[in-house]
Amino acid sequence: MREVMIIKMIIGIFFIVYGLIVSAIEQYKRVPLFYNSKDQVNGVINGFACIVVGIVVSAYNLNQGIIIGIIAFSMWGIEKLIISKILKNKDEKLSNI
Repeated sequence: MREVMIIKMIIGIFFIVYGLIVSAIEQYKRVPLFYNSKDQVNGVINGFACIVVGIVVSAYNLNQGIIIGIIAFSMWGIEKLIISKILKNKDEKLSNI
């Protein structure tokens, strides 16, 4: 039983990290939340959905799910703030040219 929980945790962490990466790429490319699935062969991949799947997979009870969710969504929020500042600085540099 312990091995199953460890495997679930590893898979969940993978989904969370993958979701954070996809979310960063989506925001950097300024892709809307629901975008055309023609751009991707496997359909629409949304970073936020991957993060939620990772939280659900890695949590084995409600308390752990809430804790993992708070941590993952905090990381997601910090990531969005950092990328929005990067994009703002990039836009300011381009507008000054």
